[in-house]
Amino acid sequence: MQHIFSLSINQKPGIIIRAALIFERRGFDIDFMEILGEDSNGLNKMIIRATGDSSKVVQIEKQLEKLIDVVKAKYISGELAAENELQLESKPALLRAV
Repeated sequence: MQHIFSLSINQKPGIIIRAALIFERRGFDIDFMEILGEDSNGLNKMIIRATGDSSKVVQIEKQLEKLIDVVKAKYISGELAAENELQLESKPALLRAV
């Protein structure tokens, strides 16, 4: 099943690989990852869509929040990803959900 995570991050060297390793260690495949520009607080938003076991989603969210450069990690929804196959390139539906 597909799952979508939204992270507010400080854009520092190594944050992408550290986030990707959390998914890899739990047997998830990352289908899509994008980092959006800075918001008014100076944070970037990272969107990750990954495929894997639903029972590990809570653990992944907690592990992501432990990363030093992650300010907030939020699991959006597996259903949202499966319903529309989210055309992430256009992003409006995803950004409304965040």
